[in-house]
Amino acid sequence: MRHRPNKALIELRHLYRLEGETIFIYPGKERQSDKFDETKTITMLSPIPVKALVKDFSPKALVWKDYGVKEIGAKQVMVEPQNKSLIENCVKLIIRDEEYTVFKDAASSKLQIWKQHDFILFISEKI
Repeated sequence: MRHRPNKALIELRHLYRLEGETIFIYPGKERQSDKFDETKTITMLSPIPVKALVKDFSPKALVWKDYGVKEIGAKQVMVEPQNKSLIENCVKLIIRDEEYTVFKDAASSKLQIWKQHDFILFISEKI
């Protein structure tokens, strides 16, 4: 018996190809300025254009699911898995000419990134 592909996954890939938009990811490089004061300097590198599917996040979902995210202007972004390292090193995002940052959980300061089907999802909040 042949393996049949998941119909929802095929539709999701089709939607990604048709309605995906270009976002700009600014990776950052962290350097310790003074080892005695433990101050760090973050340098923004050149932006990298990435195709993504962007969805607005409702305030109701943000309040109940992710404590600490700003209620207005948050987005859920879906990118291909090869861009995961870019997201992890991201300092700033430009989505539809507005600046965003990748949301980090307030308790553990870890990025809110998860894998769903064949894509990587993350939450971004407005700067």
